[in-house]
Amino acid sequence: MGKYVGRHSSIDEAEQSPSPKRRSFLRSKWTWVVTTLIAVASLTATVTFGSLNFSKDPPQAGNVFNAPVTFFNGPQAPITKTTTEPNQPVSGSLYQNGPCPDNPRKAGWGPARDILPRDKFSPLPSFNSDNFPEVIGDERGFFGIRDVTYGEQSEPWRYSMGMEPGHTYRLRIFIHNSGDQDTVAKGTRLIVGLPTCTGRRIATSAIISASNANPREVWGGVNLFSDRVFNIAYLNGSALYCNNYFKCSDGGEGGVRLSEDFLTSRGALLGYDALNGEFRGNYDFSAFFSFRIKPQFAPER
Repeated sequence: MGKYVGRHSSIDEAEQSPSPKRRSFLRSKWTWVVTTLIAVASLTATVTFGSLNFSKDPPQAGNVFNAPVTFFNGPQAPITKTTTEPNQPVSGSLYQNGPCPDNPRKAGWGPARDILPRDKFSPLPSFNSDNFPEVIGDERGFFGIRDVTYGEQSEPWRYSMGMEPGHTYRLRIFIHNSGDQDTVAKGTRLIVGLPTCTGRRIATSAIISASNANPREVWGGVNLFSDRVFNIAYLNGSALYCNNYFKCSDGGEGGVRLSEDFLTSRGALLGYDALNGEFRGNYDFSAFFSFRIKPQFAPER
């Protein structure tokens, strides 16, 4: 928008009143030329900068194209080597019941892929390949956690979290097709691998997939730890899906309550106005999915 105004300003500054010594027909001709130039420049500015705003503008107040606003919005911690990095997803079925491995696989994001330029779309359906700090930042790390024991917005979103007895945690997943709004991902599903093993370090992954996406699936990871042995309990009925159609209020009302299929290998279908697997590109069709967990600790002796 700043460039748009600036271009108009430069034209206005260049537009001068004709000299009184000029003949009237020259004045008329000059006025016609300037008027034409203003119209062409205005049209060019509208087409050029308007198309950028239409395509990849991050959510802003008053912008037509907005990512959904929910009570669990907010930027994710930056991706660094010490937080999360390209890695294979951790399956919930990998560690079922019993003790967790002494050195469990660290959850990270993947597959390795480049971030799209700010003003470019993916030509094919492609999930979470942008980096807008106004939304969550680097979308490759789209899976995060925060402590909500003392309120939904009391803590930042992180890739790893120390577990404390009696605390409740919300895990959040951001889903965004980085194609334009005419690019529709088919058969879009979400799977969360939430291990049921017991240990001091537990890794969990979220996988977004679609039959025609490139890459076909992307994943993000969250790592949980404690100096005491624990396991993770999913809080029944806490799974919540929010977008600009299924709106969620600040108090957590609204949205769509998903079944627990997202915790199985089948996964849960996603969508916009229906959970039919069709996921359109651009930010105003993006979505947040979240659920809550509580750590369970063995009694101290």
